[in-house]
Amino acid sequence: MPRRLVAITVCLALALCSASARAETDAQRRALELFDQSEAAYQRGQFDEAARLLREAYAMQKEPVLLYNLARAYEGLGDQASAAKAYEDFLTAQPDAKDKGAIQQRITTLRRQIAEREAEKRRAAQKPPTEKRPSAAPWIVAGFGVAGLGTGVAFTLLSNAKHDQGVKEPVQTIAARDQDSAKTEATVATVAYVGGGALMAVGIVWGVLDVHAAGSVAHVEVTPTLGGLRLNGTF
Repeated sequence: MPRRLVAITVCLALALCSASARAETDAQRRALELFDQSEAAYQRGQFDEAARLLREAYAMQKEPVLLYNLARAYEGLGDQASAAKAYEDFLTAQPDAKDKGAIQQRITTLRRQIAEREAEKRRAAQKPPTEKRPSAAPWIVAGFGVAGLGTGVAFTLLSNAKHDQGVKEPVQTIAARDQDSAKTEATVATVAYVGGGALMAVGIVWGVLDVHAAGSVAHVEVTPTLGGLRLNGTF
């Protein structure tokens, strides 16, 4: 349907003037002014203003064409329910309208669109929320932390072995080399402990928070082993 209001000012003026021929009133003149203003507002895209003016005009002069234009203004606003009602009121007021078939088809289309929108809202309301599953990422991070602690344990054992070997070594130069090696491995062990502990702590805290956000119950255990630590988790 064209965007321009189908009822032009001249048509309404003729209708009002036919009544004015008998007894022109201020209300009739005001209704014509409001109609003119509503058409201008519609052309500017001010559909809300156009609808307001048309409602005011119809309250003064019960011309069916005002209802038709009101329906077009409601469509411009996207108010399908009000548009369908205004079209129906127009056909009730003017049952012999020239384009009655097209208007009835438009009412049917609007009612169908309203029903589809309401059905979509009901489906959206009934759709169960997407289940959030805990991520494996934090536990992978914690696993790297455990591996780091295990590396620290391994280098601690190597450092102790080198230190003992250096103590027992009768040759001074070799003993000094063993002690230096023990210190290096002890340093590596310290770094591994610090880094691994930090990663494990971050991973566990992150994982517990992630599981809590997913609505699951988490139970995490850290168990010492010969190779370091083992992380056990149940959800």
